[in-house]
Amino acid sequence: MLVDADTASSDMFAIAVVVPGTSGPGSIQTVGVRYTDELVRTAAGWKIRTRTHSVTWQIDSEAVPIRLDVENRFRALRELLT
Repeated sequence: MLVDADTASSDMFAIAVVVPGTSGPGSIQTVGVRYTDELVRTAAGWKIRTRTHSVTWQIDSEAVPIRLDVENRFRALRELLT
């Protein structure tokens, strides 16, 4: 973060993982994100004046469907407990 009196600028990096819904297979996206902020000091503290969002990298991969067989798992558990 660079501070100059009542203004500042900062960079933040994040990784976001976007997965498909439960309706079926799809692709998983893993994305590197950079946020560049311009901040201003107010009476209530530092506030973001502007934010720029940019994708720095992205990986797309195939999602592997997960089969949730809940009923059979509960049946096996009941058999163990009885």
